[in-house]
Amino acid sequence: MNYFNFLPNDAGFYYNEGIGAMQADNIRDAIGYFNEAIRLDAYFSLAYTNRGVAYTRLGLLENAITDFDQAILCDSNNSMAYNNRGMSYLQLAQPQKAIQDIHQAIALNPNYADAYFNRSVIYCQWQQFQNAMVDLNKVITLKPNDSEAYYQRGNVYRQLEQRQQAIEDYNQAIRLNPSFFEAYVNRGSSYGVLGNYQKAIADLTQAIALNPDFAEAYMVRASSYELLGNFQQAIEDYSQAIALNPNLVEAYNNRGRDYFFTDNFQKAIADCNQVLLLAPNSAAVYQNRGIIYYQLGNNKQAITDFKKAAILFEKEGEKEFVKQLQELIDSIKESSDS
Repeated sequence: MNYFNFLPNDAGFYYNEGIGAMQADNIRDAIGYFNEAIRLDAYFSLAYTNRGVAYTRLGLLENAITDFDQAILCDSNNSMAYNNRGMSYLQLAQPQKAIQDIHQAIALNPNYADAYFNRSVIYCQWQQFQNAMVDLNKVITLKPNDSEAYYQRGNVYRQLEQRQQAIEDYNQAIRLNPSFFEAYVNRGSSYGVLGNYQKAIADLTQAIALNPDFAEAYMVRASSYELLGNFQQAIEDYSQAIALNPNLVEAYNNRGRDYFFTDNFQKAIADCNQVLLLAPNSAAVYQNRGIIYYQLGNNKQAITDFKKAAILFEKEGEKEFVKQLQELIDSIKESSDS
C-alpha cells in the first residue's frame, strides 16, 4: 500500500488515513476515508483499489469488484486492482475470470509475488499441481522468507505424493513461523504416511498445543495412534474431534471402528447409528453395523443391515461387494436353519 504526502484538504491525505485505518483493522473507518479521497479526486485509482480491498474484508464482493473495475478504468496498469479483482471472482466461484485477471496482474508486474501465489491457489483447485509448483517456486524466489509459500508448496508436494519434499517445505514454514499450526498438522500427516508415527504424534501434539480447537489435528493424531495399536488414545482423540465438531462423520466412523477393535460393540453400534443419521446412504456403515450385530448373535438385524448395504452398493456399481454380502446373508440363513 502506497502513502502520499498531502495536506488535509487533499485526496491523498484521506487516502493515507484510509491506509492507516486498514492497518489498524478499522475497515469501516477506512472506507469512509477512501470515500472522501474519491470525492476529492474521482480518478484516484489506488483509492478505488484499497476501498475494494476493504469491501472484500467485509465480504461485500460485488461492491469490491465495482471498485476494482473503476480502479482499472482510471489506470489500466494497476496490477493490484487486477489481482484483487481476480481473488474476488474466485470467492464468487468464478475461477476462469479470476485467473484471467491474475494473468494480467502478472503481465503488468512480473515480480508480483502475491499474484503468483494466488494463481497457484487456482491451479491447485484445478489439480494442475505442476503449474502451481512453478508459481510457488517463483514466489519463494521473490519472497524467500514467506512461510505461507513454503507451506503451500509443501501441500503441492503432498498432492504429488512427494512426502519427503513436503516435509522439507513444512520444516521451512515452521522455521519462519514457529506458530504455524497447520504446517505441524500437515508435516505430522506426512510423517504418518511414511510410517514415522512417533514424529507424527509429536507434530500433532504441538499443533494441538498451538490451537486446541482444531478438530483435524485430533483426527490426524488419532490415525497414528491407531497404527501403533493404541486404540484407547485414538478413541479419546476422535471424541475430542467430535466435541469440537459434532457433525464430523469420519470421527464417528473411525471411533466406531476402534470401539469394535476393543470389543465395545454397543458403543460401536451407537457410532454407526450416528454416522447413518448424518450420512444415511453409507453402504459401508450398514455393512459394518451388520458385522457387529452378527458378532453379537443378532442375525436378524445383521441380515437387515447387509441387505440395505447391498442395495446401496448396487447403486454405486460395486457388484463384488453385493455378491459377497449375498453370500454372507445366505450363509447366516443356512446356519440359522440348521
